[in-house]
Amino acid sequence: MINPESRCGDVKRGSAVNKVFKSQGETQLSSYSFSPIKGGFIAKERLERFRAEAITEIALRSVGIILTVGPVFFLVAIVTMAGVLPEASVLIASAMCSAVGLLIYAYGSRGFRRQMSLDTNKGQVSVTKINLNGTTRIDYRIDNKDIQSVYVQRPGIDRDSAKLCLRVKGRNWPVILISGGLHEVRLLHRVFCDTIAPQQKAQRQGRTQKDTHSRGAVV
Repeated sequence: MINPESRCGDVKRGSAVNKVFKSQGETQLSSYSFSPIKGGFIAKERLERFRAEAITEIALRSVGIILTVGPVFFLVAIVTMAGVLPEASVLIASAMCSAVGLLIYAYGSRGFRRQMSLDTNKGQVSVTKINLNGTTRIDYRIDNKDIQSVYVQRPGIDRDSAKLCLRVKGRNWPVILISGGLHEVRLLHRVFCDTIAPQQKAQRQGRTQKDTHSRGAVV
């Protein structure tokens, strides 16, 4: 059974952004790390959350390397010992085995945890998946003008983490930016909205200050 507290992460409900995220350097939460950049930020899912995926990647990459390199050593051994090239069927089988090994290695190293960045200077949101080495193989870029909405998908019976999602013009399915504890994802949602639409942040802060002054004026 899923622990309900694990769905929320370390951040408490209603936490202020400036009290959680550092203005400089990296902030580590239980779900993701957060790093401010000029004109935006980078958020990356924590590796510790994906132990099973990490083991699977190691296994697939190992199998891929063995299938790729094994036939080469086999052919070298035959040529060294016999002094002649093997038959065409053996060469074809070895080549096919190496090709399968390369495909398995590429599939295994495709990445399993999400990294997203928002850069208002470029006017883009970048979504990618990173592997154990921290490298990316697929990088999907979205222009800010194509964003229709951004929302938080709450945890459910079939999923134990919340997701920050984008609805993008021309796509039938939402783009998942990051996953994690509900309150931590909500916090990132607030930062995303404030960064991409700073005028709304200013209006909200203005209303908050007005309400504070109004309550202070009551006798």
